[in-house]
Amino acid sequence: MAWRSITEDDVLQQLSGDELAALREAALGDGQDDPVADQVDQVADLVRGYIAANVANTLGEAATIPERLIHSAVAILVVDINKRAGGLLIDPNDARADARKEATRLLERVADGKFSVEQPATAGDETEASVSPAVDSPTRLFTDDNQDGI
Repeated sequence: MAWRSITEDDVLQQLSGDELAALREAALGDGQDDPVADQVDQVADLVRGYIAANVANTLGEAATIPERLIHSAVAILVVDINKRAGGLLIDPNDARADARKEATRLLERVADGKFSVEQPATAGDETEASVSPAVDSPTRLFTDDNQDGI
């Protein structure tokens, strides 16, 4: 499996062509670029953020994610596209909302190192720093040996 970009064909695995066209039209304002492409970029960036949160992972080229996370990314994307189009989510039995929650849980497991993602064949140019909090220990003025009389 490789790292790749999310494609419209991936989206069409979870939305019908008519549904995607209607959402695209509802979300498109005058003078705006394709709203679906914008959402694809945002979701790819979100997924990359979860991957980068684990220092054992390396990011691939910009805008790419591991193949095994494409389905989860699209589950998030479907709901996000609907929200952008005014919240007209066609979601019988909350199946899409539940799929988004499951996808987010999977990404949290990736960040925690509990779900493995393949490393890219070549690392991308961009680097994302993972910052961990650091605490310095205070200087101890008193120890067990020098507390007599206190």
